[in-house]
Amino acid sequence: MMSRILIISIQLLAFWPVWQWYIVRLMSSPEDRWGLLAVGTLVLYLLSSKRTAPAPSLLLPTLLTLLYAVSYPFMPPLLRAAIALIAVGSTFLRVPLGAWGLLLLSLPLIPSLQFYLGYPLRLIVASVAAPFIRLSGFAVVHEGVYLNWHNYPILISPPPQK
Repeated sequence: MMSRILIISIQLLAFWPVWQWYIVRLMSSPEDRWGLLAVGTLVLYLLSSKRTAPAPSLLLPTLLTLLYAVSYPFMPPLLRAAIALIAVGSTFLRVPLGAWGLLLLSLPLIPSLQFYLGYPLRLIVASVAAPFIRLSGFAVVHEGVYLNWHNYPILISPPPQK
């Protein structure tokens, strides 16, 4: 028990940049707060679970903490946070594999996915939609992530107006 408390204390200190990054992301982006729903669901599951299981081994959390420390300068914050959550979770959680998905869903992913996948998805939608719209008789031309109709640009998934 004492070794588990020591490992958790070391992890909380070692992963301090992750906790700061996580809080900043939650405060700066309202859609990232949906990750708290995943954490709440996991907590409810753990509280309602009546299963008793042996305490997990400390080998995995120790290895993950060392991996985090060694790869810190080379990894983006999102991957560092994933390693930190899995390490802390494996230290004191005795949950099935599916519950680890809830931990990973709690990460602020939406802006990152928007950044990496937004443009390619809009490009695909524009290139697929233009021929179908032309079939219905409208003279629409696909231009990048826009549709052009009589020199009027139609945005695919435009950013919200503030």
